[in-house]
Amino acid sequence: MIASAAFAFSGGDRPWMSTADTPAQRAATLVQHMTLAEKIQLTHGSCGGYVGNVCGIGRLGVPAIKMNDGPQGFRDNAHPGSSTAWPCSLAIGATFDRSAAEAWGAAMGDEFFRKGANVQLGPGVCLARVPRNGRNFEYISGEDPHLGYEMVQPAVRGIQGAGVVANAKHWANNNQETEDRTSADLEETDRTSVDEEVDERTQFELYYPPFEGAIAAGVGSAVCSSCENPETLQRDLKERLGFRGWVMSDWGATHSMSLAQGLDQEMPGADFMNAAAIEAALASGEVDASRIDDAALRILTPLFGVGAFDINNTNTQRNNVSTPAHTALARSLAARSVVLLKNNGVLPLDRTTPLRVALFGKTARAPVVGGGGSGAVAEGPRSDIAIVFVATSSGEGSDRASLSFDGNADLLVRAVAAAKGRRTVVACVAPGAALTPWAGEGQQRSTRGVLTPHTAWTQSIWQEYADGLADVLFGDVNPSAHLPLTLPRAENEVGFTDAMWPGVGDKQRVASYSEGLLVGYRWYNAHNATPAFPFGHGLSYTTFALAGLRASPTRVTVTVTNTGRRPGAAAPQLYLTFPPSAGEPPGQLRGFAQAQLEPGESAEVRFPLRARDMSVWNATTHAWQLVHGSFGVAVGLSSRDAAALRGAFRSP
Repeated sequence: MIASAAFAFSGGDRPWMSTADTPAQRAATLVQHMTLAEKIQLTHGSCGGYVGNVCGIGRLGVPAIKMNDGPQGFRDNAHPGSSTAWPCSLAIGATFDRSAAEAWGAAMGDEFFRKGANVQLGPGVCLARVPRNGRNFEYISGEDPHLGYEMVQPAVRGIQGAGVVANAKHWANNNQETEDRTSADLEETDRTSVDEEVDERTQFELYYPPFEGAIAAGVGSAVCSSCENPETLQRDLKERLGFRGWVMSDWGATHSMSLAQGLDQEMPGADFMNAAAIEAALASGEVDASRIDDAALRILTPLFGVGAFDINNTNTQRNNVSTPAHTALARSLAARSVVLLKNNGVLPLDRTTPLRVALFGKTARAPVVGGGGSGAVAEGPRSDIAIVFVATSSGEGSDRASLSFDGNADLLVRAVAAAKGRRTVVACVAPGAALTPWAGEGQQRSTRGVLTPHTAWTQSIWQEYADGLADVLFGDVNPSAHLPLTLPRAENEVGFTDAMWPGVGDKQRVASYSEGLLVGYRWYNAHNATPAFPFGHGLSYTTFALAGLRASPTRVTVTVTNTGRRPGAAAPQLYLTFPPSAGEPPGQLRGFAQAQLEPGESAEVRFPLRARDMSVWNATTHAWQLVHGSFGVAVGLSSRDAAALRGAFRSP
């Protein structure tokens, strides 16, 4: 049974229960009434049956804190099928659609609430620095900080609007999982020990903005993957970025009593942030009493903000919270996250014409005509359409061995496409970037469509993947997603050295972010290199034209027209090039929009610009510095759109 009821107390003897005050005011009042032991209780994990738990304080009406994974939905291994397996964060990033992110967040938040949780351990917002990072699928930002900044805000609003505290993770630079195990001298060889060296400008321009987006949306909590650094936790996150929520450790990431360094809560237990350790730190002067109050205030304020004190959520993990409406939304999001990479006229498939369809690949669902061997290919001549499913996977705890699809996928695609008289579609399932060496081959031999829905190994293929993909294949949904990261032509095309990734060292692995700002498409732009498919690329079953570019320091405006025969959604993208003196990579994303258009319909798209969009981080003054001069403007349908409209403006 799903139920919720108001607590039986209010105002009076518990003034923090007055809803006339702001969440921050209510939290401050409550902290004044708490004992030291009660404040300390909030700083570590304790009792409960969720992934993370903090016992409630009955005397004061403080609810238990119930946290659960994860960024793609409520993980409940004890009750499989009782919640929706949503598209992963990277897939939502690929929609380039803020409304999709908010709907996704709101639906997940609703399911967490109806499972009894009041903290969702998501969304993941880190930047995809390394194409082979095992958790790129978990992060909504893809490889661009502006995309992350914009997309995480509606996701956070959706989650917290459902009565659940969102959690931005993993602060900061959680850009690799495991190192290359080549040295027997290394004492530790995983993500828990690598030392990442990043310069201040790169942090603030690339890796921090997605977290800033979460902060702008009022995110209540953040997970730190490195939890003893006062410069990143206290100075950068809390002071410079203005984060007012609480910082909890990743599970097992606490290695000392780090209250003074900016950690507010140890998870999942109390190995270091326990009563004895904190009381000793107070007695020695290592920690000031005001810091305990600050941690308690940071933890309680977001809980007041989502209504956790005002609604007695009696729901439990046993509840089945998946609904027909959520299933329909998952299907819609699955379709909206499919990126059409290439189409030589094979798609969409025509429902009115009888077709013989052959499915190939290990991830194809029944009926499966063939597998990955010669017998499967032999089935080809009897089919009109061949759909080849290729996939690779990754997950927490390990980076990918390569960017290739699993098995003999490339051989299979080439063999199937070589058959005469048959059209071929390749459906790619990848947790990030992948190699597609066959995408430009054999154009005279076969007509090929290539689609790439990003998915997560932890959920296999999400529950509505097949239906969403079918909706795109048959044209019920016109594809509108765009690549949130670059697809390279070859392994390590961007030239990571061992010192950059996975890092080098005898006793301590050190990874140097010496590439600075040249991450993802920025590297390609700076080196004038051509990838297999660029950041922002994504085709439609209709066509769009851009016209009427107008550019100023406060706004860029274009008109987009659907010049094709089908309704469709265009996603114009704004890229700025700084004056050479700024030392910035050319062509950086500074805006994107969605325009749903009928055939022949036009719409004006406006990209507002902030002074921040024309600024660089000054590592000497530790502040944003507006760049003066002429800025190049490009508005197109990808970062490398040859038909992009181009112009310029001068900053004030």
